[in-house]
Amino acid sequence: MQVQKYLREIEQECHVTVLFAVESGSRAWGIDSQDSDYDCRFIYMHEPDWYVSIRSPRDVIERFYEERLIDISGWDIRKALFLLVKGNPSLYEWFRSPIIYRDEPEMEIVKKLSVQMENSVAARHHYLGLLQSTYKRYRKYDNVVLKKYLYAVRPALALNWLRVYGEIPPIYLPAMRAGLSFTAELDETLDDLISKKKAGSEMSEGPRIPILHEFIEDARDWALNAEPKKFNWNHPDRFEQANEALRELVKSSDVNGGVAVSHVGGS
Repeated sequence: MQVQKYLREIEQECHVTVLFAVESGSRAWGIDSQDSDYDCRFIYMHEPDWYVSIRSPRDVIERFYEERLIDISGWDIRKALFLLVKGNPSLYEWFRSPIIYRDEPEMEIVKKLSVQMENSVAARHHYLGLLQSTYKRYRKYDNVVLKKYLYAVRPALALNWLRVYGEIPPIYLPAMRAGLSFTAELDETLDDLISKKKAGSEMSEGPRIPILHEFIEDARDWALNAEPKKFNWNHPDRFEQANEALRELVKSSDVNGGVAVSHVGGS
């Protein structure tokens, strides 16, 4: 897949510099099947003048390629930093993706800030939301779309990681599972589910699996009852740290006449 090619096209079309780009979907989770699409997520930066405008221009870029097989979307660096302040776990996952398309030196400022701002309570709410949004729709059916089943199992695994370690989990499912202990029956069930998903069609179905429903519900119940209940992200220090990172990036770009990047071919 020509992900690098399309990122360069986006840069030219939108007059931005892509600082960071990764795979974020099932390919990054290690559970992709033959017809899985590509989900590239990126962070980009405009020229310095863009950040001193009185307007509030659009700060998201979304593109689809090759009959929607390649889904590429990104956030402007200012938006990314604001969401980092709010504890947005999507960014935590991006920075943990095993498939990296672009990673410029300037991103070290942002990644170091991300480590400082990581919050397990925000992550718990995020994964609980993912679990519930899928599980509520599919728990009553006798047959379950395996892809959707895994969309509930993945956040359940993440919640178990948070319960055991109190820190942000890996995005790669084999690494997450390696750090957790389950019964032999549950391990075998997870192996079977993932194998079927990887070998079959994206929309293949299978019968409901009671042990997985118990696993998902146990993770859900823990997340609903765990303390503390809220994450207080609205602290002046968090905003000032993010503002300083943005100022440093913009000033560096202004001095250098744009952020310097080196494009590597391939995908």
